[in-house]
Amino acid sequence: MTRRLSNKQNLNRNPIEIAFRFLTYRPRSKAEVRRRLSRQFTTVQVEETLNRLLEQGILDDSVFASFWCSNRERNRPRSKVMLTQELRRLGVSGPIVKEALANIDEEVSALNAGRKYCRRLSTADQRAFCAKMMNHLHRRGFSFSLTRQVANDIWDELTGSTDSDIYGDTQEQQSEN
Repeated sequence: MTRRLSNKQNLNRNPIEIAFRFLTYRPRSKAEVRRRLSRQFTTVQVEETLNRLLEQGILDDSVFASFWCSNRERNRPRSKVMLTQELRRLGVSGPIVKEALANIDEEVSALNAGRKYCRRLSTADQRAFCAKMMNHLHRRGFSFSLTRQVANDIWDELTGSTDSDIYGDTQEQQSEN
């Protein structure tokens, strides 16, 4: 819950203190800090605070973007498209986003997301397993072809089989069709 301070209370508060407190939880983008401070302080105070934080190296969009991508990759993997949308929504500029996403491998991200999700799925029916897995990965922004490949790979890991697709057809049946 956020609490807005009245003007009288703002006289006793320094925008740099508010910014430091806001930055203690996690790194933030310049736009996030600007939005937060602009609720309580004038534009001049906000810009002075942002410039001071930038000069001291406390506020850096490239560091924030790298943090965001590595945190997402570790905890809740997403596709590059979704990460781009998230970072843009958080106010990070295009070149910085591209730089942060340069080291991300979408296939590895999809496999990580799928492996985390597969613990909740039953492996009794391949078709149902793969459909649920593909939907899960698709909601995280991965392409159809990648979700299909990853669903099959994870199924193969779980069952030890390497010769069937998501419809349960073996490679011999696929070549007949």
